[in-house]
Amino acid sequence: MGALGQWTGMDARQVDELIVLLGNENEPDGKLKDVAASRAACAAKHVRKLTAESGLAPDRLKIIATGSFGAYFNKSNTPHGHLMLDALRARGVPEAAIFGITNSAGTDQDALEVARLLRNGNLSASEITVVTSKFHAARAAYVFSRLLPLRRVKVISDDDAGTESQRRHEATALQRLQQELPDIGDLAHPTPESALDRLLGELKHYDNLSYFALAAALLLPLRTALYEECADQLESWQKVAIAI
Repeated sequence: MGALGQWTGMDARQVDELIVLLGNENEPDGKLKDVAASRAACAAKHVRKLTAESGLAPDRLKIIATGSFGAYFNKSNTPHGHLMLDALRARGVPEAAIFGITNSAGTDQDALEVARLLRNGNLSASEITVVTSKFHAARAAYVFSRLLPLRRVKVISDDDAGTESQRRHEATALQRLQQELPDIGDLAHPTPESALDRLLGELKHYDNLSYFALAAALLLPLRTALYEECADQLESWQKVAIAI
């Protein structure tokens, strides 16, 4: 796997549905933890519904599994996304439906990577389906819909309502995002390539900062009117630390 922003995937094409399977955690030996395994099962069920019940050909949809390496979610020698894809294969998902993985480590990076994929023309999809856990669905929906407002985005989830701690974390993180995430437009649409490359490269160095604050700082200057409206907030955004 290469640097942040690079993909392991197939050739560009138009598909009816892009499925984004959000990762979670795995053991050091590569075994998926329960949350990740449940999300994979949910995605596999959705694929079966599309192909068996709706008659959609497997090559008319593509699946991206998110996640690479991280001290808090994957200490194995295999990118988390590949472990998630292996779980899909084990559940009968056709190889023709698999696109690749993202080199990302969080919901915000996942969304930015999907935006870049669509923006660069590697893949074009009429609908985006994000697969996650029930306790994470609200934040996932908010993040993807804000970064891809011109796309048809829907979120499906398993029945995992999470622990009290997980639900509290999600509620706090979502509230902070709703307060602090500016409208930076649809990142799947063209902006200077150097700006998006800079954004994706900078993400690696700011584990304790809001990735969206960095997105605002780097991309808002490209949108003059919005920059003028929000310029006085940029400095404070860059100092905000939110653990999401």
